[in-house]
Amino acid sequence: MLLQIGKIIDKFGILPEYIDENNKQISSFGLPNMLKIDDREETNIFLRENLEKLSISRLTVLFSFWINRLVKDIVDMYTSYFIMYQLNLDDREHIEKGYDNMEISQDAFEKLNAKFSFLYLKLNEIYKRIREENKKEGKYDVSSQIEEMKKQNGEQYHKYFSTIGGLHDCENDFEEDFLLCFNLENTVKNFYEKKDEAMLGLLYSLFEGNISENWGIIEEDNPNEGFVLLGADIEGLNMPLRLHISRKMLLQFLQERQKDFIVPMYSGYEDFKLNGRRISTQIMMPLTDKQKKEIEEISLKTSEDNRLYRFIKHIVFLANALCYPEHLKRKKTVIKKGKKKIKSEKIETYIDIKTRKKYIKQNGQFVSFEDDGR
Repeated sequence: MLLQIGKIIDKFGILPEYIDENNKQISSFGLPNMLKIDDREETNIFLRENLEKLSISRLTVLFSFWINRLVKDIVDMYTSYFIMYQLNLDDREHIEKGYDNMEISQDAFEKLNAKFSFLYLKLNEIYKRIREENKKEGKYDVSSQIEEMKKQNGEQYHKYFSTIGGLHDCENDFEEDFLLCFNLENTVKNFYEKKDEAMLGLLYSLFEGNISENWGIIEEDNPNEGFVLLGADIEGLNMPLRLHISRKMLLQFLQERQKDFIVPMYSGYEDFKLNGRRISTQIMMPLTDKQKKEIEEISLKTSEDNRLYRFIKHIVFLANALCYPEHLKRKKTVIKKGKKKIKSEKIETYIDIKTRKKYIKQNGQFVSFEDDGR
């Protein structure tokens, strides 16, 4: 699937944009230049020879990241194409001239949004009937339903958007517009299904496999009730994986595999925040041996009072899973043979997805923060 994603990205020519976004972010935060990415073949993860060098766990994580990133861009392209088609900007003349200096008024966007909203209402009617018919007979004649909608809405649709609706230069043909939305929406739905499959595969890998020493839920300042943010550090990859996953899907997954809804929490989210801004994962790829060596060298030169200290130490951990960041550990006093000894241990916390109550583990049992005296 990563090969297919690579072909789509190559077809639309968007990989250079991803690389440029990543490198601009590195520069704007003053991060080490060795985290910048170029377009050399040996670092292109969409080439078969490079993919064949990776483990199944890394391939699973990379697929989850890239299908998620691609879906977002497909939706943007889909919306852009609808606008271009409606405003007749997809003809040869406009394509040859280019779009750099073209301006589309806010008024035109608002009128197109009204048309888009109406078509989506009709799309939802179709999808609802498809679901109902599938439950009964397992089949549904979409073409006859579209024809019926055309009879009911076609004339008024054309009249409204050609006059009061303000889209005088558009054809405003209901059937053409609806079919365009229907076909593009089906493409997007197919991508979202692949994304959901990838998210489930990722969950299985994280819960059942031994692919990450630090993964779990990230608490957000302004969370979307329908989603939770999942974070994971995967050894050998350039940045942490941070993806939104359906809360409903996660709850169903947990219900099928365990008796509660308690999951680990990701540690070190704040390591990727500088001057109040988040350092996002613009692009995900394996670290090269050269990058790993440079990361280690920079780490040795970075003192604790350096503003990049925690970020650097976290990146070192990505390069080498044995180097768990000391700032993500806590000091613990242990007594061995009558002598006290200070020991560092990982801070492992958990959260109940349903109640949002937080826990730690003591003697194999979950203990809430309140009961632990925190």
